[in-house]
Amino acid sequence: MIVLDENKICFVSVPKNGTHTVYNHLERRSGRRVGKYHEFRWWKIPRYLFALKRYKTVMVWRDPVDRAVSLYKDIVLREHQEKRKVVSRESQEIHHKIAEMCDSFSEFVDYLCEDDESVSNYLFKSQEWWVKKTSPDLIIKIENLNSYLYELTGEYPSIEHQSIDLDTSSIVITDKDRFGILNKWAKNDFFKSL
Repeated sequence: MIVLDENKICFVSVPKNGTHTVYNHLERRSGRRVGKYHEFRWWKIPRYLFALKRYKTVMVWRDPVDRAVSLYKDIVLREHQEKRKVVSRESQEIHHKIAEMCDSFSEFVDYLCEDDESVSNYLFKSQEWWVKKTSPDLIIKIENLNSYLYELTGEYPSIEHQSIDLDTSSIVITDKDRFGILNKWAKNDFFKSL
């Protein structure tokens, strides 16, 4: 999570939903990190001084198929193409293990569609899981993130995280993949405006 104390706003950082853009933009404007990079423990959300009311929480929503593709590119393709970006040993081991199991996007979708309890890493949890954990006050679409950050800070964010260094020609999204993502892994990830 990242917090702007001046605005009493806390951003919940759902993996592959604009986290790098939000962090880099807000850190330059006195934003401060709370808990882990992708924190999901609701009690970490700051509260007003001497009050029970917590800061306004904002979560970014992304189309589940786009999010699955982004996860695949960032984990599996980066490992296969030896272009790893993660630095922590634990994350490197997780990425390597998953890349070994998944030779294709379809195999990665099968991995995501396993029972949520068996997919213990928070990186692969559905957006609905994040909503239940953090109860955000506002959910905005990733397409509206730049405009929201502009309204908040008076400046547009820079583009922080792209996969232009990857060969993505091997990614094929089948109807079966799309069905699995939308009806299993992300079955409750419909956009809800609060």
